[in-house]
Amino acid sequence: FRKIREMRKHPTIKLARMLSVSAMAAAGWSIIVEDDAPEGAKKLINDSLLDKQHQFMSSALRGCFDFGWQPYEKVLSFNLDEKGQGQIQLRKLKPLLQDQTIIVVETKTGEFAGFKQFDTYLSVANSLLINQDVEGTYWYGEGTMQAIQLPYDRWLVTDASNTRYDHKISGAHWVIYYPTGFTLMDGVSTDNHTIANSLLKVLEGSGSICIPSNIQQTTNDLNNIAGQEAWKIDLMTADASAQAGFGARLSYLDSLMVRGAEFPERSILEGQYGTKAEAGEHADFAVARMDWRNNNIEHQLNESVVNQLLIINYGQKAAGTVKLKIAEIASDKKDLIRQLYLQYIGGAGGSAELTNVDWQAIRDQLEVPTVEKTDAHNSNLLPNMLANLQQPDGSPISNYDSDPLVGKLANGSNPKVEKVENE
Repeated sequence: FRKIREMRKHPTIKLARMLSVSAMAAAGWSIIVEDDAPEGAKKLINDSLLDKQHQFMSSALRGCFDFGWQPYEKVLSFNLDEKGQGQIQLRKLKPLLQDQTIIVVETKTGEFAGFKQFDTYLSVANSLLINQDVEGTYWYGEGTMQAIQLPYDRWLVTDASNTRYDHKISGAHWVIYYPTGFTLMDGVSTDNHTIANSLLKVLEGSGSICIPSNIQQTTNDLNNIAGQEAWKIDLMTADASAQAGFGARLSYLDSLMVRGAEFPERSILEGQYGTKAEAGEHADFAVARMDWRNNNIEHQLNESVVNQLLIINYGQKAAGTVKLKIAEIASDKKDLIRQLYLQYIGGAGGSAELTNVDWQAIRDQLEVPTVEKTDAHNSNLLPNMLANLQQPDGSPISNYDSDPLVGKLANGSNPKVEKVENE
């Protein structure tokens, strides 16, 4: 756990993690209701879940990205509905720390059986487990960070080597070659090693040095005899061009960490090759993966929270009649389809299509505040929209029953026109 929390501070990992979590958490929530849903069931689920989206998705996605699972305690409360009847609602989903939580499993079946923290046990009824990439009945799942760990470790080793090399090329090393033996200096026979150390102390302080003439003469004599210098002062520096290899290595490891976060690197890192269109195609893969992750969370919430509330309040037969829906993450292709659909319903045949639209679901996804109204009131929506239509002779349509086509539209049916005399 400590290492994962250290990895989160790495700039590349932080970027990929933030993009993944924020994109999925921003997908809108809405409530879908079947025809046989009990009265008031939609409002129950709406009041229990929709206001918890931001807090829940933020913790769930971070927990799954880091560790592969996120445990919650379901805190239920008893409330009265609008008719004064008692209801069990979800008051909050309390995220738990993975460090202090153990998943309890049925020994015979391997099924999830709740959580345990020290001496406290949470039953399935009060537990919610969100996980990803589960293998068999190993409910801890597999965190996205596990795929990033190896390139992260190699990145640290490469960066440490690069830092040592930086220190190496930031300065220079003085080297003094001297002959073995003694040299007469100021009338005193002095070991050449002592003379060399004295010279180095001056050179390291960026000072100046003086070489006695007798040393120079000795050097010339030895050069004539041995064919090489007896005293030689060199300044050794590292080759700065070799540092480019470290940059290429670190860039490659950055790409591996981004891939491990389930992003094609061209979709978010600085582009060097390819086109913008190609980068967009790479981004589509990441978006599709995010939608798949959200669908998994949607399923777990419906199974463990929505159905539980429905069964407690309305009985077993109510399970599945109300569902939470997480919208897909927007993309250019979906925007194009949306535009085509708007053009279609604005055309000649669009009036019939309006009867098939769930306007309340649209309001929920757009987060438009609405007042609870009866079905009878909502059924007047289409007639009110058709009130401004005109007859072929230019007169307004005021009586829906007198016009068979508009009458059927107003009643919610989709009539088939056999023949149109005058378009």
